Amino acid sequence: MSKKPFRSQARNIVYNVYQKICAEEDKDQSESSILKRVQTLTGVSSSTIRRFVGEGRANGGVFSTPGKKRKGGKKKINLDSFDLEVIRNKIKEFYTVKKEIPTLRKLLHTLREDIDFNGSRESWRLILKNIGFDFVKCQSKRTILMERHDIKIQRFRYLERLKKNRESQQPDKLDVVYLDETYIHGSCSVNKC
Repeated sequence: MSKKPFRSQARNIVYNVYQKICAEEDKDQSESSILKRVQTLTGVSSSTIRRFVGEGRANGGVFSTPGKKRKGGKKKINLDSFDLEVIRNKIKEFYTVKKEIPTLRKLLHTLREDIDFNGSRESWRLILKNIGFDFVKCQSKRTILMERHDIKIQRFRYLERLKKNRESQQPDKLDVVYLDETYIHGSCSVNKC
């Protein structure tokens, strides 16, 4: 017989067979004769039957599969919009101020110092993907961190609408209000790629 544990359904069946035989048999029968009959009907050893019956009596006939309760799962890392904006600014800072290509390891080290990020490298990669960054291969076959194409297209459409609004001479022209200034200067470049 295999060493795999019996699932709750199998334990329940053995317990129910034992209960049924106890109810049908005479009160005079010994425990060993009842166990032998259950053993022939179920194919389970008598010591295992005793264990299942004891567990059933203790739990009121409710069984659980051993090892079914697993620990953990994924830790949910909660980052608010402020932290996400700090992440975006740190990525832009790598390109503009430090003038180097950001890697997962470098960014993770920086963010652990700045915002006390406690996630792993893989969770960090997923966060980058969720906020709109991808690693793209450049001509030297090195991967660099860039914003996704769909975000670039949205920015392009926004700038086109802004330009049309500025050039329009109609009286219903919309006023533009700037709340913050965030950009990367076009002449800033990194020589590694």
